[in-house]
Amino acid sequence: MSARSVQVILMNKTSNELQRESFHVTHGIFSSFPPSAVQPFSQVEWVSESNGFLTGTAGAASYHVLFIEKGDDQVFIDVPDVNHLSLSWTNPFVGTNVYRQSVGKRGFEVHRGGGADDHATVAFTVRHTSQDNWRWCNKCQCLAFAGTSSLGPCAAGGVHDHSGSGNYILVHNAQEARGQDNWRWCNKCQCLAFAGNPTLRPCHAGGQHNHEGSGNYVLQNNIAVIAGQDNWHWCNKCQCLYFAGNASLGQCPAGGAHALQGSGNYTLEQN
Repeated sequence: MSARSVQVILMNKTSNELQRESFHVTHGIFSSFPPSAVQPFSQVEWVSESNGFLTGTAGAASYHVLFIEKGDDQVFIDVPDVNHLSLSWTNPFVGTNVYRQSVGKRGFEVHRGGGADDHATVAFTVRHTSQDNWRWCNKCQCLAFAGTSSLGPCAAGGVHDHSGSGNYILVHNAQEARGQDNWRWCNKCQCLAFAGNPTLRPCHAGGQHNHEGSGNYVLQNNIAVIAGQDNWHWCNKCQCLYFAGNASLGQCPAGGAHALQGSGNYTLEQN
């Protein structure tokens, strides 16, 4: 058994393909290699290890983030030097493990977790620029932003109640993200509502939704997402996104329960 090793996990939580550009080790050997491509919403891994007496392992891998050529047929195209994902790792025989990661600034970000110990496992996650702290309301079933001073009024009475909710992460102002955009935050009720129809619909706070100050959110429709929860649906009465996996569909601000006719099945990332 080698004295030192690093298992690298690369999670692609974007709607873009990653294409390998280069890889190498400066110390040790690869016992498995970085894959040539990482498909959207998928995960890959590889391992480098020491190879010699009292030695460690170190290496690097880089990928291009392939952009999407939009049109009747969506195909991936390479735009060199625009989005370049770089990963490196060092697990020395003596000293501290060191990791580095970077990605181009055009709507993407990369995060790292783990990486301790002589036989380390490090996870790099690349995703579109995103915003967390979106929560499910257990009364009206809607998805509402919990990052402001107000929880927002709820159609079921009082304010939204996020007890029992996970932390949902939404793709935010990412031009290259595939999916359905034009989902917007309502600054009155805090809910996420679709703004792509000719008229705005009833708001939990009364009147119509107000999307002033909102970014442009992109949702994945009818596609599997890593660490995702499906069964989120668009309500054709109030335009809000709500969870349809419970016994109650939830109170709609337009009256009665939410209506899912015409909706796709949306999947949200959560942690």
